[in-house]
Amino acid sequence: MLFLSFLFGASVASFITSCSYRLGNNHSLTIPQRSYCDNCHSILRWWHLIPIFSFIILRGQCFYCKQKISLYLPVIEFLSGIAFTTFIIYEPIHDLIIILFLTSLIFLISTDLFSHVIYSYSLLGLFPIALLSIPQNYFYNLKCQFKLEKR
Repeated sequence: MLFLSFLFGASVASFITSCSYRLGNNHSLTIPQRSYCDNCHSILRWWHLIPIFSFIILRGQCFYCKQKISLYLPVIEFLSGIAFTTFIIYEPIHDLIIILFLTSLIFLISTDLFSHVIYSYSLLGLFPIALLSIPQNYFYNLKCQFKLEKR
């Protein structure tokens, strides 16, 4: 279970960094539908896309043109995998909120790194996560406060 949560976390980070790179460089998120090398534009095979392991197997370079792959990608995949593994163990609902927050931060960091832009809609995505992270007794107290003011 721990390995699967690590692999899932690394895959989520890989997908988010790929999307943020494409958005930052004005590339389409859907065309081409497959991942490709940014240097030689060769379509990558499935085994080129395994988070962290493919970076190690390919020695940090493209399989086709030998262009170096940024060290940022396996580092963020590893950290995300560790975070998913750590947070899935304890309290699933609360940890889901933390994981949503971390994935939003990965998107913000990646878009800022790749294009020096922070998209406002991604900041709006953090607002519901912040509300969900408030302990329930605050909402109960707020509801009781409104009932007292109506009297």
